[in-house]
Amino acid sequence: MPHRDLLETMLKRQEVLADFADLALQSEDLDEVLQEACRLVAKAMGTERAKVLEMEAGDESLLVRAGVGWAAGVVGHVRLPMDEHSSEAFAINAGEPVITPDIAHEERFDVPRFMKDASIVALVNVPIFLPRQRPMGSCRWTTPGRGISTSTTVRSCAPMPASWGPSLIDCSSLGT
Repeated sequence: MPHRDLLETMLKRQEVLADFADLALQSEDLDEVLQEACRLVAKAMGTERAKVLEMEAGDESLLVRAGVGWAAGVVGHVRLPMDEHSSEAFAINAGEPVITPDIAHEERFDVPRFMKDASIVALVNVPIFLPRQRPMGSCRWTTPGRGISTSTTVRSCAPMPASWGPSLIDCSSLGT
């Protein structure tokens, strides 16, 4: 990617992050904030699908709390196990983004059936931490029909979901 294009891409992603921060500070509705976060991540990454998975009580499962581009019945309904075979647990335990350029060749963890059914080829999981490194869940974006070519692109967007934790605490403390 030429230097000028890379700079424009980075500036666009900074705008997306600023837009999200504005919404998070103004909204009292956590669901609205999470939904918009998914839309903005998908936009910044140039993909059709993104979702936020929230750890449920007991840290044994994750709920697909918000998302864009998913079939009916996924967002707000699908629960994934939080075990050693999940990519979310893998990302949270690693404490950094986990990139899967091609799920057909992934051996570190299992990919959920609903993602395979959606023809997902590649995915990125970015853990979302609250203050004091308490995990809240993860943000995942996916690409159907093409892989993720470089970790540079992914790592440049990793601060987006990683920075949501404090905003989510502010929003959720409003009783929504």
